[in-house]
Amino acid sequence: MTTRQEVLEALKEADRRLDWLSGRIKAHPDAPLPQGTWKVRDCMSHVAARAEITSIIPTMMQMAEVVKRGGRPSFGNIDEVNSGQVAERKAKNVEGLIAETKQGHAQAVKAIGSMSEAQLAHALPKFWEKGEISVAEMLIMNLQGNEGVHLNDIEAALERVAPSRKAGG
Repeated sequence: MTTRQEVLEALKEADRRLDWLSGRIKAHPDAPLPQGTWKVRDCMSHVAARAEITSIIPTMMQMAEVVKRGGRPSFGNIDEVNSGQVAERKAKNVEGLIAETKQGHAQAVKAIGSMSEAQLAHALPKFWEKGEISVAEMLIMNLQGNEGVHLNDIEAALERVAPSRKAGG
């Protein structure tokens, strides 16, 4: 079972990765992502919007109830949701988006700290396949599967315009 500490460590790792990328993000906010129409700045808008990972718990609980009743949850039009997140943050520069992301992580750390072990272990039905997932597992999956994937996209875009000095680089 996924522990509170594992969720908190995943948030710390997300902050470390953002810190590592932030200089290049600030220098190249208009670099296009390898796929799609987004630029680094647009992707950071989406990351910032989703950074407070505990905010999805009520939605996941509602979806779980739909699944328990034999239905399929509706996500709405994800492209409209994502473009709305970008539009809401048009006035922010990338420094502000990075700060919003880190603030969201800090709020999540606080929220997770106040959750009971029973709340973190609460099992939700998976709506994408059979089985269950704990709230703690769902939080990590959301962080790594959404933010992590988008940071991968940002890193790939930045590697094209400003290669990092990774091993051998």
